[in-house]
Amino acid sequence: MKLLVIAAPHEQQQVQPLLGALNVSLPPTTIGQMMGLIQRASLMICHDSGPLHMAVGLQTPTVSLLGPTDPKRVGPYHQEQWVVQPKGIDQATLSQSYRARKDDQSLIAQITIEQVWDRIEMRLDSRD
Repeated sequence: MKLLVIAAPHEQQQVQPLLGALNVSLPPTTIGQMMGLIQRASLMICHDSGPLHMAVGLQTPTVSLLGPTDPKRVGPYHQEQWVVQPKGIDQATLSQSYRARKDDQSLIAQITIEQVWDRIEMRLDSRD
């Protein structure tokens, strides 16, 4: 399985530890190239972003990591079972957090690797 990491210019610093651990670099892409990569992907793991919504529109399987985003409000629509959020987050927290804390990474940082990996395995198994 091949891994491709895509990050916006302002996100590249955040993904450097991942890139270093995997010994990969970020390829420069245009929007069209990125859409082509997303469309051909077997699975896309991402946060609430334009590429996530592109993947949903292109019917690419996703696992979405969301912090203060309420998936019932903004999606990914009809894919709530593939959303990973911090344990114990409730609707009241989401209602208060969305947009008011859009740049706050504290909620998404509470997602564990185990949560993400479990959802990835479930998502890949669902394709059989």
